Amino acid sequence: MHKKLSVILVMGLLALVWACEETPSVALTQADREELIISAYLEDQGIDPAEVITTSSGLRYRYLIQNTEGDTIQDSLILALGYTGKLFYGDIFDSSILREDTLDVQVGTGFIYDGMEGTRFSALDTTNGRTEDTVMCARFTGQVIQGWRETLSIVKLNEKIEIYLPSSLAYGTTSSGIIPPNTPIMFEIETYSITDSLTDMDNRCN
Repeated sequence: MHKKLSVILVMGLLALVWACEETPSVALTQADREELIISAYLEDQGIDPAEVITTSSGLRYRYLIQNTEGDTIQDSLILALGYTGKLFYGDIFDSSILREDTLDVQVGTGFIYDGMEGTRFSALDTTNGRTEDTVMCARFTGQVIQGWRETLSIVKLNEKIEIYLPSSLAYGTTSSGIIPPNTPIMFEIETYSITDSLTDMDNRCN
């Protein structure tokens, strides 16, 4: 039922976009188009607008499970989480949960942590007295998108959050897998535990 309704809404939305583009006085920007897509999705899903928080960057999110007693996670800590990423009214493009896996991300930098590899890298920051000459053994294999880095500064442990990202906070004008350029996307993220810290990494270096 939702699938059929979603298709109808998207077709109506596209018709509106085309109509506006043909009328110079109401031409839509890329940001306007993406705003319409996200808003139409929220309306179609019956999500109460009061549940959705919007930040100054354009990130929108709502809590599915909220931990009102916890604290936000400190920068430089490694957070283990699960996620599912979807196109609006479309397919799942990635999911650690479906793979029965977790992702370890450093809060603050957004670097993806892939364990101890025995290769020494320059330090990522200068906290706790470390200098730019400090070395460690952690291997970082990538970095999460901007919308994720902001989300990780908001979430607490044992929360589940759904985020709605304009392309400016996601992959922008480039494509990634099945995600076309200039495409808003959404994620469901679950936070599990703190798995490591830079100090622990330093102490285990050979």
